[in-house]
Amino acid sequence: MASTAVNVTIGDVVELDHRDLIDGKDFSQEIAEAYGFDGIGVLTVKNVPGFREARDALLPLSRELALLPDVTKEKYVHGYY
Repeated sequence: MASTAVNVTIGDVVELDHRDLIDGKDFSQEIAEAYGFDGIGVLTVKNVPGFREARDALLPLSRELALLPDVTKEKYVHGYY
């Protein structure tokens, strides 16, 4: 069976700047590049104010969430399909 693996480089990830989002720049081309036929489905936003602090505060909570009983975690599951 032939391998279908694709090597992706960081250059393939579309990156937007938060300031440009706030300023209302048109990102139609970038969105098409990220999510279009040849896109890898990844789009990132850089220079988000307060991101590092929010990440530092929330990341430790992921363990607490993971350790909750399944019945509790089910309350936070949203079905999209």
